Amino acid sequence: MALSPPGMRSAAAIAPRRLPRRGPDLSFRYVGQRLLSMLVAVWGAASLVFLLIMATGSPAVLMAGPQADKAQIERLSALYGFDQPLAVQYALFMKNVVTGNLPPSLRFDISPLAVIGPAVPYTLTLAVLALMFGTLIGLAVGYLSVNARSWWVRELPLAAATVVQSVPVFIVGLLLVLFYSLRLGWLPTGGTGSARHAVLPVVTLALLVAPPIARLFRTSLQQQQNADHVRTAMAKQISLRAVRVRHMAVNALVPVVALLGMQTGSLIGGAVLTESVFGWPGLGTTMVTAVGMKDYPVIVVAVMLIAVAVSACNFLADIAIMLLDPRTARHR
Repeated sequence: MALSPPGMRSAAAIAPRRLPRRGPDLSFRYVGQRLLSMLVAVWGAASLVFLLIMATGSPAVLMAGPQADKAQIERLSALYGFDQPLAVQYALFMKNVVTGNLPPSLRFDISPLAVIGPAVPYTLTLAVLALMFGTLIGLAVGYLSVNARSWWVRELPLAAATVVQSVPVFIVGLLLVLFYSLRLGWLPTGGTGSARHAVLPVVTLALLVAPPIARLFRTSLQQQQNADHVRTAMAKQISLRAVRVRHMAVNALVPVVALLGMQTGSLIGGAVLTESVFGWPGLGTTMVTAVGMKDYPVIVVAVMLIAVAVSACNFLADIAIMLLDPRTARHR
């Protein structure tokens, strides 16, 4: 058997080691995990709604009304399965939620989806505009707090955003109405009908979104200042503006996108109060009315729509993070 000369290695030993192939299955697995998490969250919300409904007593009593007798309550219980064991009721409830086969609204005697349907576009418009403007304001404040030359520009906007976040959202809305509607007369106090009616509700919700984004973006930018790729870009004598935008701001967006997904829950919660303050006929106003009327079918559908919307936003945020930083898929 021939021996290799001293100091020499075989071709197999010096050949480059083949790295594991990064196929699309890694991304597919990550997306599948996120979808599974989304479904589990929606299932958990539906289960919580069922437990809360059962804790208030039999829904048949609410459906029958205060003037109903025992026979009417028993008939409704048998019709909708409220006389069955709790496990059977849970299975029927989940089946009805999935198929949309829920009892009619107790107030309007129509499908709950028909009650909620007209309110969804109003809430969707309000939430999307508020998220857009709040994100832009937060990113601008966070960027200036790190890169502005003037101390006032660096500190005052961030301090103002912190003060605004400490005030409850309905107080912010009332203050905006007091100043811009009652004192200056520039904008209507509430209602719908034109783009001017949406200004104050959108600004109120945008001020709820902007402060946490500003603080997180500022922290992320400060962490990027000492990163290796930023030092390398500075050593190549790339312009300071290009370094701040391409190498710092873009990479600093990853945690902000994650925060945006989590902000949807706070945004919808704030929308409930904001819509009530401004008389905005959205999902929040419909839910408040349904709770006051004990219209449980409408409440169930509204809560499930909110749960699906929040879970979907978190899912989209996870996908956006994966596109911005593919390393997140490898760490899951």
